[in-house]
Amino acid sequence: MKTKLYRLIAEARIEFDGQYDNLLLHSVPKANRFRAEIEKGFQAIVAKPNGFGYVAGSPYRSYGPTKKEKYGIAYLETDDEIIIVAVFYSGSPDPLYWIERAF
Repeated sequence: MKTKLYRLIAEARIEFDGQYDNLLLHSVPKANRFRAEIEKGFQAIVAKPNGFGYVAGSPYRSYGPTKKEKYGIAYLETDDEIIIVAVFYSGSPDPLYWIERAF
């Protein structure tokens, strides 16, 4: 079976880069830990895209939360690729704010 590539939609890229940049202003080690945890999540999703549960009532699956930073990764697997829809903080008052995103 061919390994699928993944891509982040624009909003997910902004979330990922924005959180990294914000953490970098306060703590380089914490920013690097966040990036490593999220990239580890991307690799886990690529390795086993059907290995994580669906978000109730949606076509999306969700990885996470990560161990230290408590972030989740929402994604959709297509025939050709894995689309990362959101990199979100699972402790947010509305962690499913991204659920209506189109791409």
